[in-house]
Amino acid sequence: MIWAHFVRGLIEIDQGRWDLAEEELRFVLDRNPTFPRAHSNLSQVLRRKGEMDNALIEAEKAIEVEPTRARGYLNKAWSLIELKRVDEAQVWFEKAIAVEPDNEIGHLNLADHYRRIRQLDLAVKHYRLAFDIKPNLSRIYANLAGTLRWWDTYKFQGDLALLRGDEDSAMKLYEQSNKLNSNAPDVLARIAWLAQAQGNQVMAQEYSQKAVKLAPYIFSDESELLKNFRFLPE
Repeated sequence: MIWAHFVRGLIEIDQGRWDLAEEELRFVLDRNPTFPRAHSNLSQVLRRKGEMDNALIEAEKAIEVEPTRARGYLNKAWSLIELKRVDEAQVWFEKAIAVEPDNEIGHLNLADHYRRIRQLDLAVKHYRLAFDIKPNLSRIYANLAGTLRWWDTYKFQGDLALLRGDEDSAMKLYEQSNKLNSNAPDVLARIAWLAQAQGNQVMAQEYSQKAVKLAPYIFSDESELLKNFRFLPE
């Protein structure tokens, strides 16, 4: 019986009928306060209804009931953001990834957060990690493309050129991007990676060293960058 109400609650969420969804989920929790995922789904419903304090409470209950699932941590993070407590939110995104490192939604949510606070290099990093886990999730493509376009038009055009196999045009676009901002580690990494692909090891080493110096939190060393960097997932 409880499962039937839970499933109806999910159907109401899917249809955007938040009051009915809340009614079904509270019916479930009144009878079983530790019912898996009910608190997480209720937290989502309450955020949709604008009841952020209550959404935060339910997210915390979800974490207590299911501490090894990312969903509760993500709901808590977004509830904190809606409550204008942005600085507190990041740790909960990170905890979501820590408990479920192979959950693409955790990386996607953290990337979305970084994009909102304009830490775009980290946003791109986590979009790509999400890609590695689930490369057919269209939302990742859309959000990554939007971030690249928003961040740097020349870089975005260079990525498109490289996707078409036009390495010469891609290099020119990346170099133009670097002229506008010589402190963008991901652009430097693109130039290094492409230079290596074109057999220019001197240029590859020069730009990889610059990228690592600017962003050691992304690239551990030059050889790791040149070996593993990918401008977009294969």
